[in-house]
Amino acid sequence: LAKEYQVAKEVMKPYRAIKENIIRMFGQTYVNSNAGQRMITKLRQQMRLGNAEMNKYYTMFYSNQ
Repeated sequence: LAKEYQVAKEVMKPYRAIKENIIRMFGQTYVNSNAGQRMITKLRQQMRLGNAEMNKYYTMFYSNQ
């Protein structure tokens, strides 16, 4: 399980990088706003739905299900 978690951390790097990319493009104030949070959520959801492996690890380690 620990080895699989390490793989998950690598696979999820682009997922976590979305927030940093939005900060670089629009600034921290935008990211803290409701519109910024919606954008981050939508982009992350699109990424998960487009990558089966990422969705698997998200479900396994990061979701509250």
